[in-house]
Amino acid sequence: MAIQEALAFGLPVLALDAGNVKHLLSPERTGLLFRTMPALAKACARYIRDPDALGTLQRRARRFVPMDHYDWEDAAQLFLEQLSG
Repeated sequence: MAIQEALAFGLPVLALDAGNVKHLLSPERTGLLFRTMPALAKACARYIRDPDALGTLQRRARRFVPMDHYDWEDAAQLFLEQLSG
């Protein structure tokens, strides 16, 4: 759920390739997958040290934000409508 929320807000995701994560990310668009924890940690350190590379990753992720933005106000309104219906 946290990965889907990050993607909805246009944040790049760096994650361990485990479980269902590979079905949530598109490495060429929204995030990067790593096979081992050391590889993931190394990539995180790289992006921390290289703001230009991080900026590129962020811009790429923002391009794929769903156009129909759904926020907490929308969720609350839908919930109230369902209660009254």
